[in-house]
Amino acid sequence: MVKAIYSLKMFLFQHQFTLTTKQKHSVKELALFVSRIYVRCWHEAPLGRKASLNDMQLLESLTNYPNRTIAKAARDTFSQHLWYFSEFLVGLSFFDDRIAADVRIQTVANR
Repeated sequence: MVKAIYSLKMFLFQHQFTLTTKQKHSVKELALFVSRIYVRCWHEAPLGRKASLNDMQLLESLTNYPNRTIAKAARDTFSQHLWYFSEFLVGLSFFDDRIAADVRIQTVANR
């Protein structure tokens, strides 16, 4: 998260120091990714009941992210951390208020 915060600061204060055109573009792309995708996921990461849906939504948002290079790099990195995504931990999603009751019932029925 430190690198994300520094990238946002660099973007906000870019007029106070000298950057090349490539560096400005890179800082802008990273700041956009952090603000559009990463912040919500990082903020809600400690909430176990929201983890399953957040992971699915993150994968979906990376699929739809306009910069394909960044999306692929983030998706590849995130995919290495899905080892915990199992049927046992998905049970925590029953406590997530964002999931409709009929979806929870269907999930139990499909078990």
